[in-house]
Amino acid sequence: MAKKPTHKEPEGRIRERGSDTARSERAEELLRVALIKYQTLFETFPLGITVSDEAGKIREANATAEKLLGVPKDEHTRRNIDGPEWRIVRPDGTPMPAEEYASVRALKEKRQVEDVEMGIVKPDGETTWISVSAAPLSLEGFGVVVTYGDITQRKQAEEALRRSEAEYRAVVEDQTELICRYLPGGTLTFVNGAYCRYFGREKVDLIGRSFLPLIPEEDRRIIHQIQTLISRDNPVVTIEHRVILQDGQLRWQQWSNRGIYGAQGRLLEIQAVGRDITERKQAEEEKNRLENQLRHAQKMQAIGTLAGGIAHDFNNLLMGIQGRASLMLTGVDASSPHFEHLNGIEEYVRSAAELTKQLLGFARGGRYEVKVTDLNELVDRSANLFGRTKKEISIHRKFQPELWMVEVDRRQIEQVLINLFVNAWQAMPAGGELYLQTENAALDGGYAKTHGVKPGSYVKVSVTDTGVGMDEATKQRVFDPFFTTKEMGRGTGLGLASAYGIVRNHEGIITIDSEKNQGSTFAVYLPATDKALSEEKEPVEGLLEGEGTILLVDDEEMILDVGKPMLERLGYKVLVARSGKEAKEAYQRNAGLIKMVILDMVMPQMSGGETFEQLKAINPNVKVLLSSGYSIDGRAREILARGCDGFIQKPFSCADLSRKLKEVLDRW
Repeated sequence: MAKKPTHKEPEGRIRERGSDTARSERAEELLRVALIKYQTLFETFPLGITVSDEAGKIREANATAEKLLGVPKDEHTRRNIDGPEWRIVRPDGTPMPAEEYASVRALKEKRQVEDVEMGIVKPDGETTWISVSAAPLSLEGFGVVVTYGDITQRKQAEEALRRSEAEYRAVVEDQTELICRYLPGGTLTFVNGAYCRYFGREKVDLIGRSFLPLIPEEDRRIIHQIQTLISRDNPVVTIEHRVILQDGQLRWQQWSNRGIYGAQGRLLEIQAVGRDITERKQAEEEKNRLENQLRHAQKMQAIGTLAGGIAHDFNNLLMGIQGRASLMLTGVDASSPHFEHLNGIEEYVRSAAELTKQLLGFARGGRYEVKVTDLNELVDRSANLFGRTKKEISIHRKFQPELWMVEVDRRQIEQVLINLFVNAWQAMPAGGELYLQTENAALDGGYAKTHGVKPGSYVKVSVTDTGVGMDEATKQRVFDPFFTTKEMGRGTGLGLASAYGIVRNHEGIITIDSEKNQGSTFAVYLPATDKALSEEKEPVEGLLEGEGTILLVDDEEMILDVGKPMLERLGYKVLVARSGKEAKEAYQRNAGLIKMVILDMVMPQMSGGETFEQLKAINPNVKVLLSSGYSIDGRAREILARGCDGFIQKPFSCADLSRKLKEVLDRW
């Protein structure tokens, strides 16, 4: 049987086949290594990864996904990406519907979806916050690959920050202090509740707008000062200024301003904390007012001492002139060629004496002829006098019946009224209405203390005009000496200042209520008295002669030179003493003969008051007429209160002296 021929491969082909096997095995090895690398990378990747097919069924999930999602691998492969098993919430905590899932959107829309934040509620109830990105796969049989990044710590930090900010805002909102933040130009970026309540405005009306309209225009320069002073080296700037409330009221605020800085030290914002200091400012103003009053009182006291001394010496000189003129007049009649000249001298002396009265009144606040007065009668008389020359002004009166009496210097109060009437007339250049009203008033402790007077019963006189009125700045200065709103040369500015001084000297109050173009009301309060109104007696003309011995006590030789002959002309015998010591000795020697003592108030070594006490020690019933170049106020009034019988102010004529002696002696 013949053998089949044996096929023998060529040697080259055998080598080629062996090479293919090797390549195949090599490829398989590379693929196996690649799969291992892929699997290792897939499982150990720090982001969670799931892969689903075109129907949305999950085919693969790595360990990180298992941990993040809280679902085991074998359960993953039994779920769909939009399955009901998932408990997913939005960042605000509300349930997230499946159509919002990143994986569902990428699968349906065939596009990449990135960074969708959601919360995965695990079976144990814990929520893990993740950021999800998804991309469609073009490989056959695959649908979408999804990656999950854990953002729980970031969300917790954000939540902590949110809570912190909420707590901060709650604390800031609950603060009673005003808190705001603003840009360097003044635009508000934040205000708390206290700020809104204080200014009476809503946040929407404040934030995004400048706070400058809340500050009076004259105080707004303070913003420039803040931005000039504030720096990293000077981080807090404290300022005080006025603010305007919703009702137009002006209040004082103190603000602590702290800068908030950005890169390169640029000032971004300023945070300010404010509080109301109106009461403190008012207290400071009251303190300053009292200090100014004290300084003014001390100044006036010094001026009064100087003016009083001048007036006293001047009145002594006038007394010498007056006395000699009176003595000469007693010896001549109207037919004498000297009669007219002597009368003229007396008239000039009286005018000079009025000047000294004004000097003493300005410097010492003297009230020379204080009498119980009915202000209804005084206001009415003054208005009639004023109205005669001002026909363009209609005067209306409203006087309270049974008005309380006051003790005043009538001439001075009449001057106050005329000054107020003239001020009203000047405020109504085209004419107008003038309303005068009197009424009884009671001032309580608080109001009286504010104005520096005693509480109690007062009589109020109101003067109201329909003129141009005053703004706040004018009202603040209206009583200042030399302040006037009239043009140069048209007013001295002393009228209202004089009225203020006279009223204050009477322990009263003068106030003003006025608005621009709304007229003005001046109110004068004078202390009421329970004393009855007394009828004034007509002075007796001529000389009233008398008899008896009078002791004339004065340290000025010129007074003795005219006083002794004047008394002798009136019929009296005269003893003279040049000091308190001489007066005491003369009275001791002649106590039974002396009918009256005329005693100078101001003498060296032993004053008039001390001399009076020495004379009373000798004779408790001694009659003393006090004489002085000073006014009846001050020391003279004190001596009168201790039992002195009367007062006569130098200079006086023979007739004046005779009436005063008669008045005192007739009481005994």
